[in-house]
Amino acid sequence: MNRRTGYLLICGALLSGGLALATAYESKPCDLKTVEDGLYCEECEEVLEADSIEKKEYCADCYEDAIEDDEKPVKATKIKVCVKSTFQCPDCDDVSASAGTCPHCDVKLEKFVSKARVINACEECGKEYDKPGLCDEEDCMELKAKVVRTCEMSGTPPHGSE
Repeated sequence: MNRRTGYLLICGALLSGGLALATAYESKPCDLKTVEDGLYCEECEEVLEADSIEKKEYCADCYEDAIEDDEKPVKATKIKVCVKSTFQCPDCDDVSASAGTCPHCDVKLEKFVSKARVINACEECGKEYDKPGLCDEEDCMELKAKVVRTCEMSGTPPHGSE
């Protein structure tokens, strides 16, 4: 991953609520240690949590909207999901890789689970592909940049390996 791609990934994590987590980890590639089956809503562009799944195969929000509009609901896409956990202080947002008590507030840390799509992306430019191989972007072809299996949030907390 190049510096620009890393910067964009970190900005994305910060905008999506990862600010407190960004201070706990260095920006390293995700190790894809825990990968499981999941559902992804193309319309909402997000990995679905258990409480946002309707009838085992639909995004709950999109399903309700389709029913209200007398339209046929669109099934969520089956994907592989990278799962990472951290522990966060509810008072000061301090983050730890393990359970325990916040050293600043003496409050029990709460578990935080982050899920991200597993994708195939170019190590240089970040372009997504259906399968691993070589990137076909002109600048990347000169560098013989590889398309690798990675986590969509690779390099951003908590999806950066320690």
